[in-house]
Amino acid sequence: MTLRFIIFIFSILPFSVLAQWSLVPTLTVGFPVGEFSRNNNNIGVGLDVSLLRELRERPISIGVQAAYLTFGRQQSNENIETAFGNAVNANLTINHNIAYFHGMIRFKPLWASRVIPFADIVTGAKTFLTFASVSDDQSSDSLNTNSSFNSSWAFDLGAAGGIELKMNDNIFFNLKGTFLSGTSFDFINQRSARVNASNDLFFDRKKINGNLLMIHAGLRIFF
Repeated sequence: MTLRFIIFIFSILPFSVLAQWSLVPTLTVGFPVGEFSRNNNNIGVGLDVSLLRELRERPISIGVQAAYLTFGRQQSNENIETAFGNAVNANLTINHNIAYFHGMIRFKPLWASRVIPFADIVTGAKTFLTFASVSDDQSSDSLNTNSSFNSSWAFDLGAAGGIELKMNDNIFFNLKGTFLSGTSFDFINQRSARVNASNDLFFDRKKINGNLLMIHAGLRIFF
């Protein structure tokens, strides 16, 4: 769906109105909001990269945006149920991550200035990725499991606003904030960890809304 949206945007624009390309790599910090925050209070850190195409003599740019954020490692000591009906005390390590890919439209004034405000509308999809592993807590019981990988995806809709500070004709400092909302994704319940007869690590999962408030800082480079 995201790819079709991007192709549609480019296809309806005559080539004669397209102007300069720019690349916008930014360091990004993501703050979980609402239900996401109640289930995961870690802050996400990662890299966001946008590719934009300005329309000549129009206050609009169009492009794509991709990012990967990691929310760090969460460690806890849990009693993990096994396929044999007993529970083994072990150290559980969980790492949550988000990757997203969006089409975007940017609006900014046409006036020439050293400081230029702008606003973005983004839509696309994100994938929520969780890696989990356990290690024995030096108990008499043995727990030798395969690492667990869980993934879930959701549609996104977001809005952003920020400023560009002109450093020279081709490089601008870029600072913006984004609020990203959308459909729910699956989130694992770490206290439900259990191991089956094949030594696979499983969790119960629930639907939560993965809203994010993000701060981006980087450069916009024209080429």
